[in-house]
Amino acid sequence: MTEFDEMEKSNMMRGMARIDAVERGFVYATPIPQAACGGCAAAKGCGVSALSGYFGNRSQPLVLVDDFNGRPGETIEIGLPQSTLNKAAFTSYGPPVAGLLIGGGLAGAGGATDGIAALSAGVGLVLGLALSRFLSRRLVGLTPIFIGKTVMPGGVCHEG
Repeated sequence: MTEFDEMEKSNMMRGMARIDAVERGFVYATPIPQAACGGCAAAKGCGVSALSGYFGNRSQPLVLVDDFNGRPGETIEIGLPQSTLNKAAFTSYGPPVAGLLIGGGLAGAGGATDGIAALSAGVGLVLGLALSRFLSRRLVGLTPIFIGKTVMPGGVCHEG
């Protein structure tokens, strides 16, 4: 990991992924679920575990530039800067919530009936969702960064 110094490494959300394929200079990897998805002692009372069981453990494949000579079957550690995650969360949730509150608030302040205020809040929510979708397409830097090769139980040690 050459682009980031140790301080930036410490401010990253980290995870593990298994390399599925390497093609044309790109690595295709599948994220490995963390223990919070059913493997910890609190799994029976955990909301994440319940949702994971309901929706399944499907995950989107990741595509990374293969500047670390990855091989299929290897387990790698990947990371995403916390600031990037914060920006993505704000872009996803901020406009819809703001649209909901502004739409309902303006209608309510204008003396509209409850039904009209609720309808206005719904319109604000839909407009906020559209704005969120537009803004999210302009986000850059949401690709995970290779941190290092790692050891998984039953695996082989690879230095990163």
